[in-house]
Amino acid sequence: MSNKKITELNAASSLAATDVVPVVDVSADETKKITATDLFRTLPDGTAAAPALAFSSDAANGVYLAGTDTVGISTGGTQRVTVDGSGNVSISGDLTVSGATTTVESTTVTIDDKNIELGSVASPSNTTADGGGITLKGGTDKTIKWINSTGYWTFNTGIEVGGHLQIDDSNEIRVGTGQDLKIFHASGENFIRGNASASPLYIDCCENLNVRHLDTDGGNAETMIKAVGDGAVELYNNGAKKFETKSDGIDVTGEVQCDSLDVDGGADISGSLTVDSGTFHVDSTNNRVGVGTTSMYQPFEVKFTDSATSFGGTGAGGDWGAGSRGMLLENESTVVGAKALVQYRVGDADYFAGIQRVGSNSGSFIFQRENNSPDVTFTSGGLVYAGTTTADGSAHVFATSAPSSYAFKIHNTNSNNSVATLGLKIKYDVSPNDTNNAIELQVGNGSPFVVRNNGNVQNTNGSFTNFSDARYKENIVDASSQWEDIKNTRIRKWNFKPELGWATHTMLGPVAQELELVSPGLVIDNPVLDDDNNPTGEVQKSVNQSILYMKAVKALQEAMARIEELEAKVAALEAS
Repeated sequence: MSNKKITELNAASSLAATDVVPVVDVSADETKKITATDLFRTLPDGTAAAPALAFSSDAANGVYLAGTDTVGISTGGTQRVTVDGSGNVSISGDLTVSGATTTVESTTVTIDDKNIELGSVASPSNTTADGGGITLKGGTDKTIKWINSTGYWTFNTGIEVGGHLQIDDSNEIRVGTGQDLKIFHASGENFIRGNASASPLYIDCCENLNVRHLDTDGGNAETMIKAVGDGAVELYNNGAKKFETKSDGIDVTGEVQCDSLDVDGGADISGSLTVDSGTFHVDSTNNRVGVGTTSMYQPFEVKFTDSATSFGGTGAGGDWGAGSRGMLLENESTVVGAKALVQYRVGDADYFAGIQRVGSNSGSFIFQRENNSPDVTFTSGGLVYAGTTTADGSAHVFATSAPSSYAFKIHNTNSNNSVATLGLKIKYDVSPNDTNNAIELQVGNGSPFVVRNNGNVQNTNGSFTNFSDARYKENIVDASSQWEDIKNTRIRKWNFKPELGWATHTMLGPVAQELELVSPGLVIDNPVLDDDNNPTGEVQKSVNQSILYMKAVKALQEAMARIEELEAKVAALEAS
């Protein structure tokens, strides 16, 4: 090869592996050669700031040895790309791929960045985003796409979520082509809503279905509804079961309150029953039934509450009136005339029997015809009034306003109302002191026994007897002498005190306290009772007249024996 200047050499269009390049070794001051292969295979390591292979116009850009088996590419003196011995490529900046298709042939793609932008065109819009998404190639493609017309992401296959699926307030989970089912939370409330009018809502499960209530912290699960497979449906209140379906009906624990109840078959209620807050109540504990009340004191009670000023009729005291029909056993009204009654009608006439409150006379049981004063009254104190409601102490009263009438009569119902057939009659005349005022007792057509208002006792034959049959007696002996008792008995005259209202004429007989000193057995102590028939602690003394008479008979016998003895002595003296 002839010597030529380097500038005169031909340009190499291609280099063979055996072509050489001259190299000046300045340390040895000699020219050496190197093949083209070695020239391009052997480079300095370089750095990111000073790449081994750089550009003459910008030496901070090029290729260098970034590490063992790792080549780096730097720009601006900074590492941008590395490729390691395993072929792993690392890019420190953004990656822009131009072209219609980008293919990544790898098993796993790992991206540290938290956001992947799709459809990042110069002027992005909903239209440019329409149909964007991800396609997973398989036997059939699996896609996630944005559909602009619906405003939703669509999945062409199912989704399995391993963690929580959270939907913001007022946003919905919508199911069905026509969004027939919605699940959402709004305004502090939770909803499962079937929107299609003809589309039913089903909740299916293979085991028991439970609806529970949780505390705000998610704890303390409290069963509200429980549906048992092939079994009962149960309803709970505050954790306690109150309702259960059974194979033959239902089981209810506690009270049943309803606006209406239609029972086609029999009803078996083991507990209490209340209809319309006490209109009808059955107390299973005490076995009582109440109408109009839930507080019964008897096996059956009917209660009526009347707030009117009178009961049924008119007037302060009120008559029974014709305004109420049926049965009334209790009345809470505090007005005078308020009554509890049993009422019935015969033709146009109303009849009543019941308990009334009239003035201070409360709790009386009466029989009465419509608009009349009570015909018969049984008071709370056990007294009986007939023809009047006026109390007379603790006595029974049978009253009449007609003169010369009988206030009380007992007679044989098979006979007429004549005097001859009366068994007992009490007669009252116009004048209180009239002797016609009397109590008369008559048996059949026999002679009557009469007690007059002046204290006289009379009967038609003047006979007063006692039982004296020897068959009724024992320990029969002669009585001792009654001479001294009769001799010492003082027979006195007196008058009863005027305030007593008894007989005003002069009386004749012994005084009990004086007679008691002579013969205590002749005096009887009777307890004094108050108006309520209770003992006052005082006693009233009376004389046993029948014994006194027998004492007198015995003393008379003794006197007769003495007289006969004296007569015999006188006859003997006269004979001598």
